[in-house]
Amino acid sequence: MRRGASLVLIFLLTATAARAQPLLLEIWINGRDTQLVARVEEKNGKLGIANADLADAGLAVARTGTRWLDENSDIHAEEDVPGQRLLLTLAPSRLSQTTVDLRPSIVEDVMPAARGASLGYTVSATANDIAHPRNTSSAGAALALTLFQDNARFTATGFATAGLSARSARLDTALEFDTPSAPRRVIFGDAITGVPQWARSVRFGGVEIATDFSQQPDRVTFPLPQFFGVAAVPSTVDVFVGANRVFGGTVNDGPFALDNLPVMTGGGSATVVVRDVLGRQTSQTISLYTDPSLLRDGLSSYALDAGFLRRDYGLSSADYATPFFSGTWRRGFSDATAQLHGEFAQALLLASGGVAFNIGSFGLFSTDAAASHHDGHRGAMASARFAARAGALSFFGDIAATAGRFTDLASLSGDLFPELQYETGLSAALGRDGALSLSWIGRRMRNAPADNLATASYSLSLGSGLFFGLTGFRDFSNDSWAGQLFVSLPLDDAIVSASASAGTGETSAQLTYDSPVDPDGGFGYRVLAGTRPSQRAEADATWITDHGEWDGAAAIANGQTALRFNGSGGVVVLDDHLFATRAPDDAVALVEAGAPDVGIYRENRIVAHSDANGDALLTGLNAYAANRIAVDPRDYPMDADVAATSRIVVPPRGAGVIVNLAPAMHHSFVAIVRFAGGGFPPLGALLHMRAPSPPLIVGRDGEVFFGDLDGPADATVDASGGRCRVRIVPPPRAAGRIVRAGPFFCRNEASDAF
Repeated sequence: MRRGASLVLIFLLTATAARAQPLLLEIWINGRDTQLVARVEEKNGKLGIANADLADAGLAVARTGTRWLDENSDIHAEEDVPGQRLLLTLAPSRLSQTTVDLRPSIVEDVMPAARGASLGYTVSATANDIAHPRNTSSAGAALALTLFQDNARFTATGFATAGLSARSARLDTALEFDTPSAPRRVIFGDAITGVPQWARSVRFGGVEIATDFSQQPDRVTFPLPQFFGVAAVPSTVDVFVGANRVFGGTVNDGPFALDNLPVMTGGGSATVVVRDVLGRQTSQTISLYTDPSLLRDGLSSYALDAGFLRRDYGLSSADYATPFFSGTWRRGFSDATAQLHGEFAQALLLASGGVAFNIGSFGLFSTDAAASHHDGHRGAMASARFAARAGALSFFGDIAATAGRFTDLASLSGDLFPELQYETGLSAALGRDGALSLSWIGRRMRNAPADNLATASYSLSLGSGLFFGLTGFRDFSNDSWAGQLFVSLPLDDAIVSASASAGTGETSAQLTYDSPVDPDGGFGYRVLAGTRPSQRAEADATWITDHGEWDGAAAIANGQTALRFNGSGGVVVLDDHLFATRAPDDAVALVEAGAPDVGIYRENRIVAHSDANGDALLTGLNAYAANRIAVDPRDYPMDADVAATSRIVVPPRGAGVIVNLAPAMHHSFVAIVRFAGGGFPPLGALLHMRAPSPPLIVGRDGEVFFGDLDGPADATVDASGGRCRVRIVPPPRAAGRIVRAGPFFCRNEASDAF
């Protein structure tokens, strides 16, 4: 009996000692496998696990120390030793938050610009009365030269006119450097100062160093709203802004946050739909408001300008006067955006500060204050701006007032700052197809009467493309008014419109038939007839080609006939190629298609065909943005290996890039192999070329397809009767088709058994 009791005691002590050893168990939370294995201990009926392991599994706990769990804790733990699992049951609120960032990715792979140049031109000629051309005719031309390489570009612009008012002037000359990864621009030469919303920019010659977010167009610089929720079980989440689904994904059980909801600037709403694994669905619509004048938390921008103020721009080529310095700094915080601005010149000192912030989820308010000192005179300025949206109504208001003799850089050129200026208005969406807007604009200069202008407009879409519009304004400063009624109706490829206007002292009416030109190329025209106040008629036509855009017009009014002609285009030198093209605009790309007459597509729209050299120049690309350029593989001959049919191109501003989409051209043909004694190798026999080329398979009637063979080559054929040797000689190339060559006789090296 004593011996039996001793055995039981020894067994219990052994089991207890064995259980005191820690276990490695897989953690499950609320029936979900976390796929995390953790060390679990047992002590006095409690299970111990490191807080760091619980945090890695998704619990909202500190990562230090050990947590001991029993039946009385808020986290229920149960061991499944046979299954090697630790089963945890807890409220979803105890889980850590899952954060999903909906901010779009930033395009960073900007292509380096090739070395090249572009010259854009615009020419015009007018004759107001062809019966007296000497006294009523004029002509003019404007030129824009750009030299570019890598991230640098040199630009020079100017114009000249002859006839009624003959003159010419240089406009801007500058050397610019862009750094998209910063993003930053540096300009040496002519530029425009970067200033806050209330301030006035001036032209100058000198140096500018500034943040340029346009070099990262996919980057969202203003704060985007958040949405918080709790999922009891793993769920799917969909986010809709209007009718567009902007996000779809999954979240684990527990709290979750959707950061940076992708909404447009201004007011709006988003609907968040949550569906769990049981099919239960909940949705919530939230009001949103954001504004591009705000910066998201932690983001800053600056603009530093120094040089000499420019006067008589467009009249004088080089009239530089007062030296100056201007600086602006902006910084985004969690709830607001702060900014500082200063202007310094001879006898001028100006400093200002301001702040902008959202008002709840429906509006924005910003305010600025500035003080100036100029030639012993002091002045001050205060401004405020408000914008909001509530349902279908949008409101805005802007006011700035000065005291004393407030002076800024623009005032040094004689353009005095208004003593008071204000603007307010509202717009309303009336149902699905109507809109109404009202505004009031006013300004008062020092020692001058105030100007006040009220405007109103109403528009309505009536279905089938029929559009109705009504606009009007009232100028209280000179007691005048005007209004216009407008109706338009699309007809196949044209638009018919009619308008009637009335105002102080005059009325007019006009009927127009417009067949617009395709911006990718083609012909369009417009004819109109009306009274303003006498009878008049006009006809104009536009022709867009790969080499430019041309339009001309003829008008008859008051017994006189007038003619007008305009033309625009450009010349681009890129990679030692010269192209006559449309106006280069933002950026250009030389597409190397590798064959003539290949269709070139941009954003799935055909825009050009390659020339005889297999090249095509595309203009009007969006700088620093993703442009999808593609070729049609069906336009290549059958021996072309079209490995890539499209590329995403991100060009710098004002520059050109080279896009190589040329396929590898192979010498493909079908060879006929025969035995020297007659007959063909059996179907499926292997033809071995020189290593490391893989063997080729012999088809029916001795046919062997060679994908690419430029010169004669020896090969061996393995057949049931043994092995033979054959020499393959490629036939001449034939564009667009695969030719047959042979027969080539295969002979046994030892005998003619074959």
